[in-house]
Amino acid sequence: MNKYIFLIQYDGTEYFGWQKQRAGTLTVQSELERAIEKVFEYPMKTIASGRTDRGVHAAHQIVQATAERKTVVLPETLMGMLNTELRRDVRVKLVKKVNQSFHARFWARKRAYSYNLITDWDVFRQRFASYIPYDLDFDLMNEASEMFMGEHDFTTFSKLNKETQNHICNVEESRWEKVSDNHFVYHIRADRFVYSMVRSIVGAMIDIGRGKRTIEQTREAFSSCDRSRNSPIAPPYGLSLVGVWYPDEYSFLNPNGKKIECEKDSSE
Repeated sequence: MNKYIFLIQYDGTEYFGWQKQRAGTLTVQSELERAIEKVFEYPMKTIASGRTDRGVHAAHQIVQATAERKTVVLPETLMGMLNTELRRDVRVKLVKKVNQSFHARFWARKRAYSYNLITDWDVFRQRFASYIPYDLDFDLMNEASEMFMGEHDFTTFSKLNKETQNHICNVEESRWEKVSDNHFVYHIRADRFVYSMVRSIVGAMIDIGRGKRTIEQTREAFSSCDRSRNSPIAPPYGLSLVGVWYPDEYSFLNPNGKKIECEKDSSE
């Protein structure tokens, strides 16, 4: 058997998220598996570092697939063959053979997302940024972003998911970047994320930025672990998965190939 690992990018606008769904529903997983089956002439199951929701993008998604039969395709050849078969809004950027024990989801140590907001409609950004028709206080939102740093229970900033055993996440980056007077980017990096966590956090900070809620009200809602006290969730189009990090042996998968200092967790 040969286990392949793929670094892929996708524009999620036309897709119903990453995860394969009922027949006829376009998802990134179904599109990638279609291309893999075309190349290998038999179906393979893929596993991603994490799921993205409908309309969400990825600049750095890691996916694995195992070839159960003897068919061998060189990684550099496989990348070109898959990109020929894939739609133009999904690209394979790297292919490697990896150890059979590797797991794209459970071995991921950190993940990072970015969220683009625009307050002036721009047809050239509308697929990758969320338009918010309000004046936003950038400095206030950036101040609010600091409350999410560190280890916290993010129940308030999540959707209900029965598969989630706990909502504790350790956030090591949470900040806003001002690209221009009408374009802001939120950056967040953590050891794990719960369902819709980033869009929930952004939604809360949009309410703060437009003066609808105060930082203190949001902090109290955060501490309450009560989903009913959260703001409306931000739209999906501004959200992108921008980085996934693995242990040293697989640092070639990390953004810029950089190693990280972390210990393996118990989820392997």
